[in-house]
Amino acid sequence: MSFGLKCMLRISLFISLITISTAGCLWPESRAVSVDDKPCQFNGYIVTHQVKEEQVLFVWGNIRAQDLEDKSVQQLIQLVKPNALWVDIRSIPQSFSPGDKVHLWISERDEIAYPGTAKAIRLEIINGSK
Repeated sequence: MSFGLKCMLRISLFISLITISTAGCLWPESRAVSVDDKPCQFNGYIVTHQVKEEQVLFVWGNIRAQDLEDKSVQQLIQLVKPNALWVDIRSIPQSFSPGDKVHLWISERDEIAYPGTAKAIRLEIINGSK
């Protein structure tokens, strides 16, 4: 094999490895995963608030506030699949309501079943969300 061909193969392999290794850091919003214990961030909507379990259903992606109206929780879960999570809000002190557009930081995401679960770290209501 000629030197030029070996060099081209090595360069191609190097570029492929770099592409694959950085692809894990550039996750799409619908598949956000905690990397190096950094919290994931999402913009989306609070759908329902289960006070007893201290959880909210949070959805994101290609959804508008109008899409949340007149649909059951199960219908919304199917509509936004895979962009829904049950989020533990026990550590969130402020109040919010179903339909609020929020910026959410989560950790400890579990995706074994859909919708998965996560723990909220911080939540900010986006102004003018209603």
